Amino acid sequence: MSASPLISVIIPTKNGEKTIRACLESIFMQKGIDRAEVIIIDSGSEDGTLDIVSRFPLKIIRIKPEEFGHGRTRNLGIQAASGEFIFFTVQDAQLAHSELFTRALSHFQDKDVQAVGGKQIVPHSPDKNPLQWYRPVGKPNVETLDLASFSRMTNKEKFFYARLDNVAAMYRSSALNSQPFEDVDFGEDIIWAIKALEKGWKIIIDHNLLVYHYHDYSSRKLKERRLHEKKLALQYGVNTKLPLKKKITELARIFYLVLWKKDFVPNHKIHWLLYNLRLWWWK
Repeated sequence: MSASPLISVIIPTKNGEKTIRACLESIFMQKGIDRAEVIIIDSGSEDGTLDIVSRFPLKIIRIKPEEFGHGRTRNLGIQAASGEFIFFTVQDAQLAHSELFTRALSHFQDKDVQAVGGKQIVPHSPDKNPLQWYRPVGKPNVETLDLASFSRMTNKEKFFYARLDNVAAMYRSSALNSQPFEDVDFGEDIIWAIKALEKGWKIIIDHNLLVYHYHDYSSRKLKERRLHEKKLALQYGVNTKLPLKKKITELARIFYLVLWKKDFVPNHKIHWLLYNLRLWWWK
């Protein structure tokens, strides 16, 4: 690695032995990795996570489990980083192609761009929800989020417009040092994006920056996540509850795609029907 890295990659971990190797392998295959540093922030792993990550050329920061916070822990990584740009991902994600870093960096040629966000996708794997599989429609595009558009929107439009996703996001380190993440239970990246746009900073959302990521939520975890999402939205005066008509339409869509649309759900149709009904219930 270079003495003065261009990119710092920051990954929070805890008990990630099943996925962290694949995550790191996808990072170390990136073009330009010779100009990057990788920082792991582990909050008390009790499995083989630390043994696995220690086999890679990276820096490990250990914190106590009770010290973890989505914004707080990432801010700790920012303080330890020396790169001009900082890329965030998570322990159970995999970068889908080897040019993700170089493509993200290309957007920063515009000096007004302070952050670049990518897109989470779900691979066509039999153990993952087929209704969430990545099925691209049309040509992937690039969106520019800026104050001119943001200022004309309603609060609800602003909330859904101002988005970043720390599963796949690159920032200027100067922007993160000027505006750290808030210490919140959920949505530190969304809150950061809203404040950035209010300042007049520009954000790029590039749907070509693909990262594989999937959660098989238990009912308890799914309920907890939905409550966090609703709580965050209500802070900005936004009610995310689906209207009854849309909820019924979504229910009909689930039955159609799972049971009637040929080969859309190739296997275990009843299992995936029940799984998606659970997702629908907590929307």
